Amino acid sequence: IKALEGGESLLNKLANDVNIASQYEGYIEAYLADMISEIQNFPDVDDTNITRAEELIGKYDIAHAQSGAYLDSIEGLALKAEAIRSQAQQLRSDLNQAAAFDQLIEELSKEPITSDEMLAQAEAKLADIDSAYAALSESAKAYVKNVSAWNTAKANVNLYKTNKAAAKEIEILIQEAQKAGEENLTENSTVAAVKKAEEALSAVTKDVQALVNNSAELETLKTSIADAKNKELAANGIITIKESIPYDAVVIINDADENTAKTLEEILSADKKAELKNAFTLEKYKIAADGSIENWDTELTAVLQCKEDIGEKQVYILQKTDVFNKTKEVASTTNYLQAVVEGQNVTFKMDQDG
Repeated sequence: IKALEGGESLLNKLANDVNIASQYEGYIEAYLADMISEIQNFPDVDDTNITRAEELIGKYDIAHAQSGAYLDSIEGLALKAEAIRSQAQQLRSDLNQAAAFDQLIEELSKEPITSDEMLAQAEAKLADIDSAYAALSESAKAYVKNVSAWNTAKANVNLYKTNKAAAKEIEILIQEAQKAGEENLTENSTVAAVKKAEEALSAVTKDVQALVNNSAELETLKTSIADAKNKELAANGIITIKESIPYDAVVIINDADENTAKTLEEILSADKKAELKNAFTLEKYKIAADGSIENWDTELTAVLQCKEDIGEKQVYILQKTDVFNKTKEVASTTNYLQAVVEGQNVTFKMDQDG
């Protein structure tokens, strides 16, 4: 009887153990069900779900350490978990490589290149970046984010080189103008060379202008030409021009020829019963960059110094406009200019050649 009772007790314990195991297995199934389902249905790993993939594989590894037999019994689960793991590891490696490469690009200067020193630094860094990019895996290259900044840096290098070349061309034009100035400072061909360089300098961007090393010398040359021309003009011995003429202007003052003087004298005698005291011609124009002559529409203030005090006399300034004009055909006109007399000086304004 005691033996029978002992056997019954053992059977009860076994039944209880089976019941507990069954409950535990059910608990495990319920506990791991969501994880198993997510692994089974997880899409391909990409940069939008890699963090979740890594979390899920971490959770799987912990569960496998405790319930490996159960998880391994589920068809295809281990293979799917390893596929997710492999994809996540490869993608994480690609992302890390791309991030490191992006950091190299981030270290590039974002400022425009304005000197040869900056150019050398930029080219050295870009060479390092090109090497680093070549070392990336093809899959990692797809995750590089700073491509725009990289392209901008390369564009800045190319732009500086383009600007430098343009500046060099202008420097050559200025050198040619300087050489012409050394041969004949006030010659029209010298002025044309200066004008050509000046127009080329004005036509480019400020970035290019900043790279022209001899632009200050061009301004100095212009000033020298203007000073020489004004000095020559002041020494003409016929009239004085009050205004300073610019470097690209030409003012020619000569005594009138005999025929012109006679014509003026006849007009004065017929109109005003006056006699001719002085006759001269004034011609003014500007020089273009191609060496051609351009009309110069400006008003000049002239001062004629007489040999005697004429303050008590009636003074007439007669202008005849068809004497010459290099830039356009001018109809023959005569008109009297307003004059201001002070002692021996007669001041008047001329806005036309004559």
